[in-house]
Amino acid sequence: MNKKGDQRRMNPQLNKGILEMILLLQLQKSDNYAYILSKKAAESLGVTEGAVYPVLKRLEKKNLVSTYDIPHGKRVRKNYHLLDSGEDYLTALLEQWKKINQAIQNNIKENFNEN
Repeated sequence: MNKKGDQRRMNPQLNKGILEMILLLQLQKSDNYAYILSKKAAESLGVTEGAVYPVLKRLEKKNLVSTYDIPHGKRVRKNYHLLDSGEDYLTALLEQWKKINQAIQNNIKENFNEN
């Protein structure tokens, strides 16, 4: 990939943390299954759908989300549910995000003399 293409892609480390927050925000609205969660995350962040599954597994391992099965035709869908601990974690992430965002905005204003 050329340099210009590399610059447009989001930093993978930054993406990782933001992806976790976006998935938790989606689950705060309603339970959902991995395919839908990954599709929405891929659309909003530009990550591959395959990048979402390990994050969901990690959130489950940290006891922030739980799963349950729902029959769907001949298949079973694994639905994800945000636990109270996940809600608390999301609140903390959002507070951190606000502080980071404010720091970035302040630096932009300082360095580019914006009002």
